[in-house]
Amino acid sequence: MVRALDAIVGFSKSAGSLTSKFSMLNLAYGDSRLLRRGKTGVGHRLPDALADDGRRIYPKMPTGGVLVAGHHPAARDTADTLGLPMVNGDVATLTTFFNREQFVALIRPDHIVGAITDPADPYADFAAALGTRA
Repeated sequence: MVRALDAIVGFSKSAGSLTSKFSMLNLAYGDSRLLRRGKTGVGHRLPDALADDGRRIYPKMPTGGVLVAGHHPAARDTADTLGLPMVNGDVATLTTFFNREQFVALIRPDHIVGAITDPADPYADFAAALGTRA
């Protein structure tokens, strides 16, 4: 099929040319806090650690959620505002994953970390990550 397409269309490497031109596989996305990957955990799958009640985190967040280390009232308010469950995670495992001791993280439904912030005012940072106004 590729050789036939080469002969008809006249591309020397039609499969590669067509793939790169029409498949959008090489599409470069603009700067987005949701797509950044780094040492903070953003853009990576959250480990299925234990919550503070000893149960696994994933089943507690089937549609995403707000993950917090410690008890922070602003995190509860943020979770309520976003309509997401708030889960207090196992500090030892998640401290290593997030490379910080205190955090509030926005977790997508596929358990990928969408945003992470310090506990003081998580809603403003999450609104910016989601592209909405605080």
